[in-house]
Amino acid sequence: MVEIQNEKSAVVKFKLKDNEAHYFHLMVAYNQAGAHEEKKHFFRRMLRYSKGRVRNIDPTLYEFYDKWYYSAMRALLSYHPVTTDYAALGKMLIPAIAASEAKRAVETLLRLGFVTIDKDRYNIENQLINTGTDTDSMVVNSFVLGTIDVAREALHRFPKNERNFSAVTMTLSPQAYAQIREKLDMMRREIMDIAASHADASRVYQLNIQLFPLSVGESDAAEKGDPACE
Repeated sequence: MVEIQNEKSAVVKFKLKDNEAHYFHLMVAYNQAGAHEEKKHFFRRMLRYSKGRVRNIDPTLYEFYDKWYYSAMRALLSYHPVTTDYAALGKMLIPAIAASEAKRAVETLLRLGFVTIDKDRYNIENQLINTGTDTDSMVVNSFVLGTIDVAREALHRFPKNERNFSAVTMTLSPQAYAQIREKLDMMRREIMDIAASHADASRVYQLNIQLFPLSVGESDAAEKGDPACE
């Protein structure tokens, strides 16, 4: 990994202008950061340089996924009449959010164009939004972490007939892992088609699908010099 001690060294080594050197310094700090909050700090600072030659991130997309309840509020507004009672609107989400948060969510959605107003109704052009599998991880990490926290609370908040939680621990070959990822992507698309095919929505739901390693793979162990893999 490239290490840049300061912005001045970047200017000399790569002949960068001051603003380009500072952006490069932030990118290195972002890549070297370990904790998510630390990465988020440097990512926010990188967004300030979104104009000119160094622009490589869409700040609009990042802002939408910065709070879990922006997406939830957008789904809620798809069937809720226009209102200025943000306290009541915030209480409709589970967990509830403050009136100030609900107001900021609505204003942000309107400003970013995710929601428009048509007389006494909110207009949602595309009801469903999918992060997909290729979106920049920093753009959606805060959103995913937020929904995981909400899911943890939901496990105890709702009775079994109102929520569905399950967990599977298994061993996989690289080929099986690839097949399961493909199945999960297909299942997510099919579920979104089902949701889009019904126009009588009356409640917002969150679906999280997680698949991740619980052990070190053989190739990882070999790279670390594990005698068992020699």
